[in-house]
Amino acid sequence: MTGSQAEYWNTAGAARWVQQRTVYDALFHEHGEAMLDAAGLHAGSKVLDVGCGCGTTTLTIASRVGSGGTAVGVDISGPMVDVARKRTAAAGFSNVRFEHGDLQTCPLDEDTYDAVVSRLGIMFFDDPVAAFARLRRALRAGGRLSAVCWRDPSENPWIELPRRVTSSFLSTEPIDPNVPGPFSLAKRERVTYVASAAGFSDVAVAPLDLPLFIGRSAQEAATLMVDLGPVGRAIIGVSPDVRFRAVDAVAAALAPYATPQGVKLPSAAWLLTARVR
Repeated sequence: MTGSQAEYWNTAGAARWVQQRTVYDALFHEHGEAMLDAAGLHAGSKVLDVGCGCGTTTLTIASRVGSGGTAVGVDISGPMVDVARKRTAAAGFSNVRFEHGDLQTCPLDEDTYDAVVSRLGIMFFDDPVAAFARLRRALRAGGRLSAVCWRDPSENPWIELPRRVTSSFLSTEPIDPNVPGPFSLAKRERVTYVASAAGFSDVAVAPLDLPLFIGRSAQEAATLMVDLGPVGRAIIGVSPDVRFRAVDAVAAALAPYATPQGVKLPSAAWLLTARVR
């Protein structure tokens, strides 16, 4: 990953995800479940979890594969891996291991895993074809890749709405699909090309449209949303007044999304599946 990505996920980005771990896990739970269901896991499977974060998906894998299986999580964020290890120890899992490192360069066992999965972690590679080729080599013959990545920001108001309503007073970096970041694999043809060029077979890229319930109220949802995506980066270090202004602006724009169950926004992702022959 680029130096800026590594720095972010070991400083401000990590701090936010560690602090809001349970909130983010609930927010993206259905994305992870769809990914794991598509991975074809079974008792005894050996699974590599790419971009494991604080370990929620990895621990779910460990439960699915049982004591005869193995779940290995890899992430570039040291603080998040530390949390994952503590959670594993507290839960008493014996079939889980976490590695802190950049998957593009860290040691990786080859011809070992029955499945490689990644919930929203495959978009940050400097050279995605080379990184995917490493994932392919990590899999045994017949092994499966299952991953989720975001579609275009215009289809994801949880990202685009905060950018739009704060643009007059908060400067956000433009979303460049050609550099590592949440939307670098937003185009179906791009995802298909990367997986195919890396040597995967039976590549399928299907839409995954799931609602996000973000907060019980507009104010609660807005408080969370200003910490996500480009606005979350832009708001680091601003004055409290600017942050309050951003939250209020986002909260006002969320009125159309209010439901009795809370603020409900659509999300648009791709579910990528592929095999090793």
